[in-house]
Amino acid sequence: MKLDALTEGLGELTYAQKHELIGRVVASAQFRRAPRLREFLLFVGQTSLIEGSPEVHEQDIGVNVFGRSPDYDRGADGIVRVNATELRKRIDLYFADEGVEESIIFQIPRGGYTPIFTRRIVDTAVEEQAVDIDREPQTPMSVAPSKSGRGWMWLSVTLSCLCLVITGALYRARTSAVESGDRPLVMQFWRGFTHDRDPNAQTDLVLPDESVSLMEDMLRRPVSLPDYMDSSYKNEVDTSLASPDRKADVREILQHNLVTFGSVMAARQMLMLPGLAQHFHVTIPRNYPPDMMKRNNLVIVGGKKSNPWAGFFDGQLDFTLEYDTKTSQNFVFNHHPLPGEQTTFQPFVGSNLTHGIAVLAYIRNPGNTGDVLLLTGSDSDATAAAADFITSEPSFQKLLNRFGRSQLPHFEVVLRISRLSGTSFNAEVVTSRLHE
Repeated sequence: MKLDALTEGLGELTYAQKHELIGRVVASAQFRRAPRLREFLLFVGQTSLIEGSPEVHEQDIGVNVFGRSPDYDRGADGIVRVNATELRKRIDLYFADEGVEESIIFQIPRGGYTPIFTRRIVDTAVEEQAVDIDREPQTPMSVAPSKSGRGWMWLSVTLSCLCLVITGALYRARTSAVESGDRPLVMQFWRGFTHDRDPNAQTDLVLPDESVSLMEDMLRRPVSLPDYMDSSYKNEVDTSLASPDRKADVREILQHNLVTFGSVMAARQMLMLPGLAQHFHVTIPRNYPPDMMKRNNLVIVGGKKSNPWAGFFDGQLDFTLEYDTKTSQNFVFNHHPLPGEQTTFQPFVGSNLTHGIAVLAYIRNPGNTGDVLLLTGSDSDATAAAADFITSEPSFQKLLNRFGRSQLPHFEVVLRISRLSGTSFNAEVVTSRLHE
């Protein structure tokens, strides 16, 4: 098949068809080493799938993908147009090579940024001629399931799915008529955290890398922060004692960016705060340069097992989320227990009642130029509950009362997350520390 083969619409394409195609394209070799172009395509692609969304404009892309201010001068700054040229080229290359068998294609016509989806109809003469062309076989996008099965993939959603949720949050946050007056304390904190103190500051929202967490579970080997930073953790696959099928499973998992639904919901709590979505840059640990921690405000979602950057701050914390390899369970460790305090805080799961544990920490970044907010829970639901806690007006008021302050100081709290079957989560502060 050739990209310039005849195309026409044969029946209406479904949302799922378009969404899955975007996911395959951003996961392809053309975009594997181009994280910003992936974000570009995901933003324009997924926004176009939201029913009723307006046409995407250059200004929207500059703000939401490239971190420009809402009023930046497009005439003097052509970053969107330059990257759009490269993006269109890579899309065409995908459909001409790795995606040559795709029955649906899309293009982003010049002069706009909305993808146009069509079915690809192939001239049979062209098809027959193509069969005679001697070329190297293409590596398949997905390896066939091994004997051990690929049941891991249903545990998480891919980053492309996450970006759909985030894109929807960005759109709704910009167009929502909901005012922030019902959460004045929350909004005062989050505006100060993201932009009021420094309008040029960037706030990075780093979500967990569940691919690495699954790798640790499957190989029964922890991944240290230094190994993650230099990517040497990938060598653990070859040196492990796992079966060939299990190693193949791990290699495939590491080709994907996986996040849990709870992490998506945690991100949503922050991105839906009125007027703040454009101030966040959403990414995952493997795409996050460590030197950015010294310059930007930072929100880390997830414990160090799935988000190794969380471990970077262990030396500053009294409470850290740890992982027990024997029980395969997360717990909170109290490094400096006060009289009467527990040394460890464990989650509990009963027949009707679930108790999770989370740490919510608000501290300075390593360069002392900004702030860091860590949301780490014993599971993804506990992490989402911690995000709900820090975006809830009643919970925020409880923190201020606990610390006797009118503005939130730097602090740590351990939260016990409880839920009866069929009810929503409830978060209660177990213990806390002030960082003066």
